[in-house]
Amino acid sequence: MGVIGTRLGMSWITAAIGILIGPPIAGALADLNTDYFLNAVVFAGVGIVPGVACLMPPFLATVKYKPVEN
Repeated sequence: MGVIGTRLGMSWITAAIGILIGPPIAGALADLNTDYFLNAVVFAGVGIVPGVACLMPPFLATVKYKPVEN
């Protein structure tokens, strides 16, 4: 049970950094007077692409792994 808690804590701390930092930056990039949100959208996309790149190798390793039944 301790290993699961450690892994969950490590994943949540990385998520928390993005959750705490992302919205203020996106809010500063958005121009609310003219409804121009392209800068905030680009910022979100730039954050999503590396996140997906980091999650694809473990996903592909999980999908390709097929245990052999005896």
